[in-house]
Amino acid sequence: MELPTDSAIKILLNRGSRRVAALTVLLKTGLPLEKTTQFQDNVTLARGNHAVKIGGGLIRIANTRRSNQFARYTFRDIATYTAALAAPVGSAARRGYVNYIEAFGDPEIQYKSTFYNFFAQDDWKVTRKLKFNYGLRYDLYQIPEADTTSPFAASQNFKVDKNNFAPRLGLVYGLRERFLK
Repeated sequence: MELPTDSAIKILLNRGSRRVAALTVLLKTGLPLEKTTQFQDNVTLARGNHAVKIGGGLIRIANTRRSNQFARYTFRDIATYTAALAAPVGSAARRGYVNYIEAFGDPEIQYKSTFYNFFAQDDWKVTRKLKFNYGLRYDLYQIPEADTTSPFAASQNFKVDKNNFAPRLGLVYGLRERFLK
């Protein structure tokens, strides 16, 4: 899939108290693309004073990110900028900028991540007025694979947090003489 391609020219006239002219040429830009697939299901089994619920699911996310690629020229003043625009290609006046910055390389990153969740709980009607709820939930975020060749050390190895257990406890007491649902 081809991401959108745009071009733009930006002119910066002032930087702080100093007058500066800058030209930015934006070559390609793209919005983040994300495709999410989710499956979720649960089952409830009611027996006597108990209603047991179990379930789980997963969310699969496929991401495509594209960074901006650009070239930025900074000139001392407006006069130098307009002279560079008017000068013939190849002339020294064309290179009157004081700073040039360019973003290059592969601007696209693709990665996939998955969220898993599982739970089990029981609603126990102890008496007509008292209900006790207890259960356990587990969540796991399977992160994208690390790039062991990355120059950024934090991107070379990722650790997965696997101890995401969440207990659930609840107690309901009805003050009136009615049945709890």
